[in-house]
Amino acid sequence: MDTLVYETENKIEQYHWWFRARRELFADIVRQKLKDVRAAKVLDIGLSSGANMEMLQDMGIGEIHGVDFSDEAVQFCSARGLKNVRKGSVTELPFEENSFDLVLATDIIEHVDDHKTAIAEIKRVLKPSGIALLTVPAYKWMWSYHDDACHHKRRYTAGSFRKLVASSGMRELKSYYFNFVLLPIIFLGRKVSDLFGAYEKIERESSDSLINQFLFRILSVDIAFSRRVSPPFGVSFLMLCEKE
Repeated sequence: MDTLVYETENKIEQYHWWFRARRELFADIVRQKLKDVRAAKVLDIGLSSGANMEMLQDMGIGEIHGVDFSDEAVQFCSARGLKNVRKGSVTELPFEENSFDLVLATDIIEHVDDHKTAIAEIKRVLKPSGIALLTVPAYKWMWSYHDDACHHKRRYTAGSFRKLVASSGMRELKSYYFNFVLLPIIFLGRKVSDLFGAYEKIERESSDSLINQFLFRILSVDIAFSRRVSPPFGVSFLMLCEKE
């Protein structure tokens, strides 16, 4: 992708309801799991426009590293002033074993052909008792143009993702679906977009200021509820796991 695409992504990630609510969730989890944020060393896998790295920077994390398979993403994030960003694949991370207190791989694993190696690499670069924060899209039956456009390889169920992570030897700490309230609307919206090619229009309308704020509030409440109750379904699945 060229620089203009990343500039557009950066603008969207800053205000779009989906990205905003997720970042608040991730920031809260990071604060809870890191005893001393200023002494922590954290890795963000999959830079895109750098929104997660910027969030970690604003939190005062002591040392932040970012990696992305795209040269353009690395160049864009470097130009934005984000430090310690480099090119690399989640299946072959360019870091030594036992390097990080926490690794974020949020909506990354579904892009990889060899997802088992990706999880093993995340485990390898974690310090003993280090934490991985992982999110993936849920349910094969939710597949749509959106997945094709994002170059997804698969979507997961709670069971299939737990089995994948367990095969690496990491210990699950907590997991749950989230974005369950809006699942029927998102499902119907994406199926309509597949039929009539209205995907871009639906995305624009959901980014309208009033609709955007309304959806942000719904997802924020949804996430708070999901963390406590663990609903049996949702658009996304989140897992926290530990390297023993």
